Amino acid sequence: MNKALNLKTNVILQGNSLELLQIIPNDSIDLIFADPPYFMRVEGVL
Repeated sequence: MNKALNLKTNVILQGNSLELLQIIPNDSIDLIFADPPYFMRVEGVL
């Protein structure tokens, strides 16, 4: 996969992270928050 993405603000990407990271432009991500089942949200409080 050698195509580059033209990302807009507030985009959610779903897929294989190893494939997506190859096409996401450098310096285009400000935050990645993952909660795969670490349950950081307990009793409705984050």
